[in-house]
Amino acid sequence: MRKKNKILFLVNTEYVLLMSLLYYLKNFTERDICPIFIIINSNPNRFKDLNLNDLPGKNYCFPNELISSKINPNREFLKVLEFENIEEIAFQNPHFFVNQIIINGLKKMYPSCLLTLISDSVAIDRILFTRKKLLKYYILLFFRKFVNQFRLLSCSIWTYTKIPYKIDGLIAHRIMASEKFYDTTFLLNSLPDNIQLVNKIFNSNIDQFLDCDIIFFTQPILNYASISKNNKDKYLELLRIIAGLAEKRRKMVILKIHPGENENAYSEFENEFVRICKNTKNLPAEIIINVISDKSIVSICSSISAYDVKNSNRHFWLNNIIGLKIEILSKSSIVLIQDVHELENKIFS
Repeated sequence: MRKKNKILFLVNTEYVLLMSLLYYLKNFTERDICPIFIIINSNPNRFKDLNLNDLPGKNYCFPNELISSKINPNREFLKVLEFENIEEIAFQNPHFFVNQIIINGLKKMYPSCLLTLISDSVAIDRILFTRKKLLKYYILLFFRKFVNQFRLLSCSIWTYTKIPYKIDGLIAHRIMASEKFYDTTFLLNSLPDNIQLVNKIFNSNIDQFLDCDIIFFTQPILNYASISKNNKDKYLELLRIIAGLAEKRRKMVILKIHPGENENAYSEFENEFVRICKNTKNLPAEIIINVISDKSIVSICSSISAYDVKNSNRHFWLNNIIGLKIEILSKSSIVLIQDVHELENKIFS
């Protein structure tokens, strides 16, 4: 009996799990091809409470310890190299060593295997490495390759624009080169057709977002070493101001906690009009944003504002208030709030 061809998804975030699922449902359900979702988890806060067994095909979960400080990292992911009949590999985060090893190994066995690159949110527009971080990554790369004996590692760091293979497809918010392009908004447009399965897998609880005025999407600002203590202190103070304005103007605010964060860090900001959304921490914001309407979507600089496919909500960035400079997305409908006075008058009016 002939074994089915397989498409392999190397997944590091809930967002990419959603994009991978929609990509498969849009392009492969009528073909005799088996999807395999490989969850490569770098953060214990991620992928909690998801019903992964409801994914089509097969799924496996492995810890991503090759980029950690562990001397002897977990090697279970090497089982993936035993999979047969791989027709396509879709992956994100090219700089992750686990991804590099799997791709190098499977491309040796299946040279014609297609590679589809998935940009995690707007990652292709961001500088992933400072010089200092790049140097640390190279030291770790050579330690893993020559000390831990992961021989399938390359001798260079991969990035979204520097991968030693032809990229056959790109799933992102914009095209980078001549590869086959799948616009993420195109895939998100297929959400209504697949909402029952998506809700089941992601354990969606959307109802709590329907009776609020404002949704604040947090970001792991407090976890980023590249963000100064001054910016972090201003971020916390801004959240206190938002909590105060919610009470003053009697506006209901929901804090949607980023999957990479611990919601306990935000408990001090809860009051009668501010609450942390429950049981949705690992629900991709892209699902929420495309099933609600007429809400004020507020963040420091979250790319979620690029994925409101039908422009059904109002979008605000607060990065200038905390002194964090960042390039605006191409989405012109994002309003940049300059100070607390604008915050009150434009969002809490």
